[in-house]
Amino acid sequence: MRLGLAAAALLVLASALPAAAQSGQGLLGVYAENRREGLPNFVTEDLVLTGFALVQRHAQQRLEEQTLVPLHTRFVARLAERVATADRDPVSEANADFLAVVAALDRGSCEGLADQAGEECGLAMAAAGIAPSPLWGYRIDYSQLQPRGRYAQEESLRPYFRSVRYAGTVLFAVKPSAATGVDAERAERHAAQALALVRLISADTELADLRAEQERWLGWRFGPADDLTDADLRAVMEEAESPDAEALFAYAQAHDRHPRIIGGVLDAAKLEEGVTAAQAMTGWRLLPSRYAAEVAAFQRLVYDGTGTYLGPAEGKKGPPFGLALVDNRPVKGYPSAIELMALLGSAPAREILERRGEHRFEGYAAAFEEAAAIVSGGEGRNGDYLRFMSTALGAPVPQGAERLNALQAFWTWQRYLDLLYQKQSYTLAGKGMAMESPRAGARLEPSTALYRALAALVAAERRQDPEAPYWTQFAKLLDRLIVISARIDAGQSPSADDERLLNEIDRTLLELVGAEDRPIVVDVHTNPTEGLVVEEALGWAREVRLGPARGARFDHREFKQPLTERLTDAAWIERLYEEAAQGGDDVSVP
Repeated sequence: MRLGLAAAALLVLASALPAAAQSGQGLLGVYAENRREGLPNFVTEDLVLTGFALVQRHAQQRLEEQTLVPLHTRFVARLAERVATADRDPVSEANADFLAVVAALDRGSCEGLADQAGEECGLAMAAAGIAPSPLWGYRIDYSQLQPRGRYAQEESLRPYFRSVRYAGTVLFAVKPSAATGVDAERAERHAAQALALVRLISADTELADLRAEQERWLGWRFGPADDLTDADLRAVMEEAESPDAEALFAYAQAHDRHPRIIGGVLDAAKLEEGVTAAQAMTGWRLLPSRYAAEVAAFQRLVYDGTGTYLGPAEGKKGPPFGLALVDNRPVKGYPSAIELMALLGSAPAREILERRGEHRFEGYAAAFEEAAAIVSGGEGRNGDYLRFMSTALGAPVPQGAERLNALQAFWTWQRYLDLLYQKQSYTLAGKGMAMESPRAGARLEPSTALYRALAALVAAERRQDPEAPYWTQFAKLLDRLIVISARIDAGQSPSADDERLLNEIDRTLLELVGAEDRPIVVDVHTNPTEGLVVEEALGWAREVRLGPARGARFDHREFKQPLTERLTDAAWIERLYEEAAQGGDDVSVP
């Protein structure tokens, strides 16, 4: 039942969308081609959503370059300095080794590190897969440290990615459990290390200020921490006479501070009686990954949140995408983007989910209801995006069944941009000035409700970053599109001014963000037992027509990939070129 790695790497969900020509370029590229060929633009929902994602990417680049990267470097250097001047004992020595690895990854070199710290740094730099940690004594998924997304494209950001990811991967676990490989002695050491670091941070004004600034930006943009926080540890230090691992775990029990997402390798078969996976993964992290409601919902849908595979539904051929083999049991090992759409209330998505047999697991119905409640309770910016998608899924669809595809692509962009900071769920175990033709006949896909909901997201971004001109300019563009869409709803045709705006939209977006869109890929879930990850990807734009006007839509893909070969954008684009060379516009494999 287990898939071979080569086959799994190419397993792509069959698309329910109508066939469309693959353009070999991004969405903005299709509209630039229209200009060169004198064709009017058909501005689709997909292009507007792409514009939003590109402005987001631009905003995040600015935030990282100006704020997050220098904050991280200063924080790590200052904390390492404070640890180095602390009294020498086993706890401070262990923290010194840990911070030496974090700092080395931030420099991009393990030079100067020896013994266990040097081994640990080497494993982190290699990012080759799951292995026992020399420093921590439990298994770490080092493949998560492979720079991906735009961090792989920008050489200067690769060390930052590895350092932040490592500091967010290492768990100071406070609950002994065979499922994690943390014994009682190590749990006590982890607790002592975490408490010592929090004391240093709290007692040093510079460190405390840097920490608060980090949390202000990360908490707003990427969500709350999903592990014990500095505040939790300080509360334990105030309450307990001798704070230790047992006191930290008791606090987590009393205040429901166990993680909602299992962000690491855990063998469910080794869980002690009465101990849950969340309890076994309770602990503190130096730079904790952030909570996202849909990731927590995915955690609920996969093993051991659901049980044994019930077999295919009547008339269904082949296994569902989510099927995996864990402890010699056929279980749900992989979530799917279509499940998120169903959780958000899409009846067509629920029909697709059931047609594919993704629900054919013990306990799935109850798990689905709980997961839907998790998604509906999404917090902060992440919750805003989930509510936007829910609103869009319930709004009228002007052009057939394309909305599901567009919103899966929109969500893929969100996961791509938040890759470094949000937790991943695990299955247990210059301008041209040439004269141009008027290009009469430009059209806009009338999606007034979607554009208005998107404008609300933009307004929230502007409130958090009021000095950013790109959000203001994008808001003005959206206001115009909402007016044009409302006119179309009322039976009116676009005016000459409207057509000029629609025919210039690709240039307008390019001026805002400085770069066109390209195919992207992001891993969203890890199954360590089978050594596979779920990848969400966008291929080349699909060309569509409305009368004489030409537009572009997303090509959303979902497939499994060996975790030791988590894809970068460059590798994904190379695969797309190889597939195109083999023939066929749509390379999805049913």
